[in-house]
Amino acid sequence: MSILRLVILILLVPLAGAALRAVEVGERLVDLRGEWRFEIGDRSEWADPGFDDSRWGTIFAPANWEGEGFAGYDGYAWYRRTITVPALSDPTVVLDIGVIDDVDQVYVNGTRIGSSGTFPPFLQTAYNVHRRYLLPTELLRDDAPNVIAVRIYDSHLEGGIISGRLGLYRYQPEIPLVQDLSGLWRFHTGDELAWADPETRDSNWQRLVVPARWEVQGLEIDGHGWYRHHFRIAPEAANRQLALILGYVDDLDETWLNGVRIGGIGNLDPSFPDIDGTEYRTLRVYTIPNGLLRQGDDNVLAVRVYDGTLDGGIYQGPVGLIDRDMARRLEREERRPVSAFWEKLLEFLAQ
Repeated sequence: MSILRLVILILLVPLAGAALRAVEVGERLVDLRGEWRFEIGDRSEWADPGFDDSRWGTIFAPANWEGEGFAGYDGYAWYRRTITVPALSDPTVVLDIGVIDDVDQVYVNGTRIGSSGTFPPFLQTAYNVHRRYLLPTELLRDDAPNVIAVRIYDSHLEGGIISGRLGLYRYQPEIPLVQDLSGLWRFHTGDELAWADPETRDSNWQRLVVPARWEVQGLEIDGHGWYRHHFRIAPEAANRQLALILGYVDDLDETWLNGVRIGGIGNLDPSFPDIDGTEYRTLRVYTIPNGLLRQGDDNVLAVRVYDGTLDGGIYQGPVGLIDRDMARRLEREERRPVSAFWEKLLEFLAQ
């Protein structure tokens, strides 16, 4: 295969499969447009919600920092904003932080919830990406102030939080959920099949946002990792025929509910995991057998994941419980044949 064909294949083949669904937002809960604390430079303690930023200057966001008194500045800078939020029943909301030039990491009360681009020395810009990060409401306090800290690197020209309708928004999945299971899940690197057992103690496992890539939360790993999530059935989900929608996983998964395997994509054999390159764009929808969900008691999801290279994890939603009729419809959509255009393109690329 020629270099040109290889480059086109890398860039375009993901589009031939199921369209990945974007994070949708509903009602705006908190308006973040306005004055933020601002400082040039880069220190890790600036992510700490307890850091005293009272001596910092202020800057308006969204606006490029060149137009806010920092003309010609290229490099690192941090924004901080302290907010109060109402009590929220949703497991997750969306932090819309707009368009940032070039690279960012975003922390809420000291926890990193997302990032876009790659910081130096291996700079990869994300200057044209609209940042919308899922924010588990467990990380928010309704009885005390909350601190949002944004680390930014700009390589040249405009820099900073340059545009967008900044705010906290209700999370509105494109696919209607009977019960939303996104939020903070337990996570452990490694691979022990015993971790599928609902009695496994996971209180000392680290917590990750689901759905979100491992890498945007500071984990640079390839290989096996396990997620676990405890939940109780919501009243609206009780006594219904349901399925689990697990969103998109990079690359392979096996999924257990209350110790029973309910689905999986790919072969996760530790000695030779088999990846064909299409799994990461396959929507995971697994039927839940009747009687498996515990009404009025703790339910445990355990998800074994294998990532080959680059990004990994349960990286895109929605994640939750759906009606079986919806699950069957989604599965039919996933099985739709590739269009004639894509068939011809892939045939050309394979020559």
